[in-house]
Amino acid sequence: MSAPHPQVLQLLERAAKSPLPLYHTVSPHLARRLYRDTRSVLAPRPAEVSETRLLVAANAIALRAYRPLGTPSDEALPALVYFHGGGWVIGDLDTHDVLCRQLANGARCAVFSVDYRL
Repeated sequence: MSAPHPQVLQLLERAAKSPLPLYHTVSPHLARRLYRDTRSVLAPRPAEVSETRLLVAANAIALRAYRPLGTPSDEALPALVYFHGGGWVIGDLDTHDVLCRQLANGARCAVFSVDYRL
């Protein structure tokens, strides 16, 4: 196996020096807050965002739609459906908002981020 990329090594070194607690050592509520707060550091130029709630049976499911900057609202785009991560414990629409914005702008596609009950 090849050596890790230098940028990956830098990221791992920064993580090792972080004063923040490891997620598995704190409550799920605190882990979610830490995860969400640390993602804001990575914020790119925002993609246009609209949020829609769909009613499925008796429960509403949140769906957040992203479009790349500068695309007309009536322009047809390729689409990506995104289900957030977080180990079934700490992820939600907000924790993965920055990533979805990056995907929309970088891939020049519409991104539909689906929330689900944890």
